[in-house]
Amino acid sequence: MTRSTVIKLVVESPLSLRGEGRGSLQEVLKVPIYAKDGLKYWPIIPATSIKGAFRGITELLGSSIGSGSDDPRRKLMASHKRERGKISHIFDIDALLNEIGPREREFLERIGERGSDYLEYLACPICRLFGAPGVAAKVRFSDAIPSSEPVLRQMTRTSIDRKSMKVKEERLFTEELVVSGEFRFVIVVDDLDSLEEELFNNVLTYLGEEGLQLGGGKSIGRGRMKVYIGPWENR
Repeated sequence: MTRSTVIKLVVESPLSLRGEGRGSLQEVLKVPIYAKDGLKYWPIIPATSIKGAFRGITELLGSSIGSGSDDPRRKLMASHKRERGKISHIFDIDALLNEIGPREREFLERIGERGSDYLEYLACPICRLFGAPGVAAKVRFSDAIPSSEPVLRQMTRTSIDRKSMKVKEERLFTEELVVSGEFRFVIVVDDLDSLEEELFNNVLTYLGEEGLQLGGGKSIGRGRMKVYIGPWENR
């Protein structure tokens, strides 16, 4: 069963969404949006940024949920690692083959000898939710667009040398930030099995309680968002 909902994000700390640079001014990412009073250029939060934040939280929760379990898929989930875009797991092929469903078995049989390359991704709940090599994501996101015109502010800062951690001389720059506003995006979820559902519900609970952090400058407290999850509708 496919279902969807609208999620609202409320800005709680300045949000950095880097778009076009104009000299020393770094603007937020903006796109044309038709509002009630005509065409506006408003900031958006790309779906890729939202998905990345969701995935990061899911990986942390998945490791915790699967830790200490004897269940092959939970053990696989606990071992899930993603470094520089590459996903890896520790797993037992024979044990996992007994845990996957008929559609996954059919897929593996269809691709023959290369099937073992995809088994870990097909069995891992995290990979099934957000996608992996050869495996489509079951959770899809839209861009987040403002409910009304956000409040933007420009802040002038100095550049820091990452190696020396000292201020770079004569390197002032101005950054445009979203300091207040509400964004909404659609999330679509396809036919989850029981373990995927458990993991996904844990993620939604966490987001409702702790919120989400998006954009640049997370280490200095930027991009904190309050999350409101709407009612689900079947598609």
